[in-house]
Amino acid sequence: MAGENQFYRLKFNRALEPIKVMMVKRKLDLSLNEWISFVERTKMSIIAHPQEYLGDELPAKDGLVELIENIFKDFLKEQATKRINLIQK
Repeated sequence: MAGENQFYRLKFNRALEPIKVMMVKRKLDLSLNEWISFVERTKMSIIAHPQEYLGDELPAKDGLVELIENIFKDFLKEQATKRINLIQK
């Protein structure tokens, strides 16, 4: 099961890369709260319509939601770290 999750995590991270790039770009135009809300809405859209974003080869719904949640959690942590690093420079 862990190997399957790793497979889907890598696959979904690649599939979501253009969306992550777009979200980072939008970060420049929005306040922090607006941007976090935008990221949350994007995540919920992906959860509601996974085939549209991730293709047809998907794990069970529970596992899918958990994977997407974790990918977005990691994305937000990465963005927060980048923000802190920029502030410290």
